[in-house]
Amino acid sequence: MTNNPIKPLIKFEKVGKWFADGERRSWALKDVDFEVFPKEFFILVGPSGSGKSTILRILSGLETPSSGRVVFSGRARPKIAFVFQNFALFPWLTVFENVEFGLKMEGVPAEERRRRVAAQIEMIGLEKFENYYPRELSGGMKQRVGIARALAVNPQIILMDEPFSELDSFTAKNLRKELLNIWQRRDLTVVMVSHLIEEAVELGDRLAVLTPQPASVEKIIRNGLPRPRDRRAPEFFKIEDETEAILKF
Repeated sequence: MTNNPIKPLIKFEKVGKWFADGERRSWALKDVDFEVFPKEFFILVGPSGSGKSTILRILSGLETPSSGRVVFSGRARPKIAFVFQNFALFPWLTVFENVEFGLKMEGVPAEERRRRVAAQIEMIGLEKFENYYPRELSGGMKQRVGIARALAVNPQIILMDEPFSELDSFTAKNLRKELLNIWQRRDLTVVMVSHLIEEAVELGDRLAVLTPQPASVEKIIRNGLPRPRDRRAPEFFKIEDETEAILKF
């Protein structure tokens, strides 16, 4: 845990999750403890299959813990949006309609929806593509739509499950920069899953390094490097090396 005087927005307290395999229980998580603070960029980093995505699903409410509990600032779960690894766009809807979808589900009036969707589409630079369908977009454009759809509902927390892993390195690099700019301009808390140490160090305020399954938090690494971060700086390499050493059990 941390001595940060600010009250945490999210607290995982001894959270465990098991899945049934016939009569056998298979634990994905066991005694997971961490806190996330308001406006923090928090990264969950760990080996493939270590339960990172399960943590996000519990945070979003898609899964319930088998043990322990999740506390949100002493009150009900705040508004949360999810950005998925595989874009998760509706192929039969246009860019505009995909971004609008969450607002429709919330019952936002049509004129307000149009205003908010137009603002998000302009922010991500897809004004000329609002009537395109996902099949007509590149991978980077699809993920921009996914980010815009998440932001359109004005969430307090955005969950991101390896959002750049399906993209080429050049596109991923540019989108990471854009994501940081958006996060810095808005009162957002980001919890993101990554298996790339370099990406985690570039983006995260703190890194929760997970053990293999059943996952728990081996260590939380504070990253106070100034932004934008120089990937070739000795201090950057130092945090990378520390993280990598923990992951080599």
